[in-house]
Amino acid sequence: MQAAHPPSCEPLAAPLALARQSLAGIVTGEGQATVAALQALHGSLRRLLRLDSDHLHAAIEARRPGGTLALAQAHEALLDALQLVVDEARALALNPATLQGARWSALKRDFAAFESAWQQHREAAPRQRAALLAVLYAPAEVHELETRLAAARACGCAPRQAGAAAEPPAPASAPR
Repeated sequence: MQAAHPPSCEPLAAPLALARQSLAGIVTGEGQATVAALQALHGSLRRLLRLDSDHLHAAIEARRPGGTLALAQAHEALLDALQLVVDEARALALNPATLQGARWSALKRDFAAFESAWQQHREAAPRQRAALLAVLYAPAEVHELETRLAAARACGCAPRQAGAAAEPPAPASAPR
């Protein structure tokens, strides 16, 4: 199944690096650029998680309803954690006088917590999905699902736009 992405091809590497670098912009008076970078990261994360949901989670749910509940909850938690950072950065950018002390520290702490949660997710989620898919699909079917996801990630599009039906592959055999 899907291995963890090496840093060079990690889909969020560039927006994450830009957001991390831009945090200092809050202090130097470039708060709006920081907010924009964090919002771009949030949008990239949302699109990436949506692709996983549209392709792999949909296939799991087709054969095991409720099978991706924990993964979906992890996705929501990641998006919520990053939204907290965006909101904190926006508040600091709008009122730079509050940069002293606790609010700036909270922003840095919450961004670090988001990065840690993202790292843990990108290491654990592929293994969790692989285990579920291996039980539910034949190896050729898993390969087809992975191929569809790779095509969708390459074009950043929904299942039908990636040249694949939104439905999981027809069973080659009965669900295992």
